Amino acid sequence: MRRIFKLLTNKIDSFQTVNLFHYKPLVDDNLKVIFYLPFDNFISRPTFSGIEDYLTYKTGVVNFVNSRNKRIENYFRNERNK
Repeated sequence: MRRIFKLLTNKIDSFQTVNLFHYKPLVDDNLKVIFYLPFDNFISRPTFSGIEDYLTYKTGVVNFVNSRNKRIENYFRNERNK
């Protein structure tokens, strides 16, 4: 755990927050959030309009979590080999 903390604290100054926490797939090149469902600036209610919306959202979240876990694993594997 100390090794992970040390790696993170050594990199905080050299990474943007998005890159540090491996959130890059959630933002575009201008660091604007990419939404899984259409976004209307909080006008509509924050509920799913149907099962299709839920399944689209769920698929996006599961894919993101799985890919983020792989990116984190690769990052630390590469750091260990330096």
